[in-house]
Amino acid sequence: MLLLNCSPARELALTALSVRDGSVVSTTSGDLPADQNPSGSYACHDGIGGYPASSALRQMFNEDYTLMAGRIAGPGGVGERAVAFEVRTGLPAGPELESGSPADAPRDSYPVFHEGDLWYIDRAGRLRSRLPENPPESARDRGPAVDADGEPLSEVSFGGGVAWRAKDSDLNESAIHPTGGYIAEHNTVWNQLQLRKRGADRDAGTPLSKSVDYGGNGPRIPRGSTEVPDCSPEFWLDSRELICSHAGKSNAQILRVRFTADLQIVRDVEPLLPETDLPSYGAVPSPDKKQIAFLAERGDKVEVYRQSLRAGSRPVRIAEAPDSGVTYLLGWN
Repeated sequence: MLLLNCSPARELALTALSVRDGSVVSTTSGDLPADQNPSGSYACHDGIGGYPASSALRQMFNEDYTLMAGRIAGPGGVGERAVAFEVRTGLPAGPELESGSPADAPRDSYPVFHEGDLWYIDRAGRLRSRLPENPPESARDRGPAVDADGEPLSEVSFGGGVAWRAKDSDLNESAIHPTGGYIAEHNTVWNQLQLRKRGADRDAGTPLSKSVDYGGNGPRIPRGSTEVPDCSPEFWLDSRELICSHAGKSNAQILRVRFTADLQIVRDVEPLLPETDLPSYGAVPSPDKKQIAFLAERGDKVEVYRQSLRAGSRPVRIAEAPDSGVTYLLGWN
């Protein structure tokens, strides 16, 4: 089990835990220098929003978790450049940035990893990718990052090998379907969970939960579809099952949402945890998809649990997370 902790002292600590008993297998840590900061990463950055979806969080790291995507100040401290940070040292990978004029200052978007490359949107609105150890000038141009109306997009994420680009959305809190053809996300207009087909307008998704704004007068859940409690998508267990976290005040839950084969109807919603008021989130699947691990808050402590997906199973406490900073559950290793 892999945990990332970002401490107030600017230390990154990647810890491997035994899934069975929570004992520490190994720890890798590095200090971020005072003039470097992984801003623009979904991890270790308070300004992005809530805890990211586990499927989005995974894209913040390369395959072996030695590099974390982020941004640093551009040449002369102007603008922001997409880079990869070495978890071991806290330093940006690759050559030092060349100096430049303010007019040439980079303005790269939140970067992600995909198939070993660092992907991001540049100041010109072009989607680019490069090996993290190579200079920015080596980046490949992957085409314009614009929507169907030519409006610029600000984020990129991957699912099913397909790049999703977004404008005014929260890709870090969404889960892209394994085929790359759909995304489970929040409709920010009606404030409800929805499933949206690739290429569809932002407000043209299929509602999964009731709208909590405008007196509940938002788009209606399809007839015959089970209502999903408002929850945050984590990942797709397979092509028909979505795992999401519900932060209820007295009934916090991690839910398994089952769809019909065409994804048009929710067949049922299964609570995976016993009734609890402990905020539970950050669910990640085991390699065989038969278990999940997740984080739960108990007072001012964060604990790591695992649980079988068999009916009637109960969570097993693995370990307690570090008591300072922010902790992320990255996955099973």
